[in-house]
Amino acid sequence: YLPMPIISKHPQHYTTWSLTSQVYNTFSSDTVTVIDTMWTENNELKNLVQIALDNNHKVVIMNWIDELRGEWRDPIYENKDVLVVKHLWPFLKTCEQSFQKVKWADVYPNNFDYDFMCYMFKVKPWRTDLYNRLKGKKGLLSLMQEKNFTEQLEYTWGNTNTEPSSDGAPTVVDIYSFGDMNLWRSHFLNIVSEGLHGIYYPVWITEKTLKPIMGARPFIIYGHPETADCLKQIGFETFDEDFDHRPDPDYEKHSVEIAKVVDNLTNENLSLFYKKLLPKIEHNFYNWQDYAVREHDKMLSRVQEFLC
Repeated sequence: YLPMPIISKHPQHYTTWSLTSQVYNTFSSDTVTVIDTMWTENNELKNLVQIALDNNHKVVIMNWIDELRGEWRDPIYENKDVLVVKHLWPFLKTCEQSFQKVKWADVYPNNFDYDFMCYMFKVKPWRTDLYNRLKGKKGLLSLMQEKNFTEQLEYTWGNTNTEPSSDGAPTVVDIYSFGDMNLWRSHFLNIVSEGLHGIYYPVWITEKTLKPIMGARPFIIYGHPETADCLKQIGFETFDEDFDHRPDPDYEKHSVEIAKVVDNLTNENLSLFYKKLLPKIEHNFYNWQDYAVREHDKMLSRVQEFLC
């Protein structure tokens, strides 16, 4: 942990720390404690809030790159001196500043050699299930070290944002780029496997979901079943209805659903399908960056009003 009034387990060698610490320092003071929920358990977080309140501090709770953690039904979070920034997309600001910059021509498809792309990093039960159901189909598929493709990465900013682990995870992971651009321009549907699956609140959206929005691809999300609804509420276009995709909170049922979506693509003229979806795809591509700035500014204003 950093000493109060900023409490955070966000590693300071992460490339995201520069922007994150800049924002946290804007809020913190001798009378304001900022608590980052990254890698923090519910009871641990509650104890930290109580300590800050006992010191007559106002408390701002937020997270930058990980899911926002906490048991928000606890009365302590209703205290007038506590603000939980359930601000779902602060990570957008990092992407707006640091993600691989592309123009429309850079991401527009060259071909549809691959029906889908589904890149998954850390091994989790729901990802293993989806990987097994998609294996052998006409797509780009990975789960940690298991890949059915080879790639060359040209943009590597922030790619060391992981730690060595006992489960075999590499210390370098593609976070802020589209990966191999030749592969990106050769796939049709982007299947996003988010960091969590099932029902939890608040719904948290990461760069995994943002990539197809920024990279001009239709997408479906393997994660919280309400993710698409959240995206629509803030002005993005989604594609569940276009693919007859019905997300299920049970990951096994959901992986079966996604496999059906992929199988149905074999009967489609993907070039015509892409052109049909083009208005939605273009809207997302041109909307996300402005949205990142607006949403970040809204978050800053809300916290400043709370601190006044």
